[in-house]
Amino acid sequence: DSDSDDSYDDTESEETYDDSDSTDDTSDDTPSSDGSITQTKLDLVNYALQFVGNPYVYGGTDLVNGCDCSGFTYSVFAHFGYSLYRGAEDQVYSGRRISVSEVEPGDLLFYGSVDDIGHVVIYIGNGMVVHASCPEVGIIISPMDYRTPVAATRVIE
Repeated sequence: DSDSDDSYDDTESEETYDDSDSTDDTSDDTPSSDGSITQTKLDLVNYALQFVGNPYVYGGTDLVNGCDCSGFTYSVFAHFGYSLYRGAEDQVYSGRRISVSEVEPGDLLFYGSVDDIGHVVIYIGNGMVVHASCPEVGIIISPMDYRTPVAATRVIE
């Protein structure tokens, strides 16, 4: 991972994801084939969000004491029984490739270039992502377009 080049200073990094305005398990995001976002995806997003504010550690996979971008996604998905490749450049192949415009909460977005993936995040909905950014800010929430996403992968159908 070349995460250290991917810093994004989000002064509101303590923000939490609140879907309390939803009346059911659907959202404004593009729904999956059955018309709803699965509960597992929502659970995964909410699980990931509890680590916002924790430290970034290059090469780490510990959600509390420190992880890098792919260590964050690796450990969050492992909690739900999904096995991802360890590096961001390989995680792009850990599920079904989808268009960036098709992302749903729980999908992975990738940054860098198509031939040189350098950063991975979890899409949480409403145009936002959660990720282990850099040592200066740790695990934060950012707009998905803080950089241009170059690929997306759906691990949970």
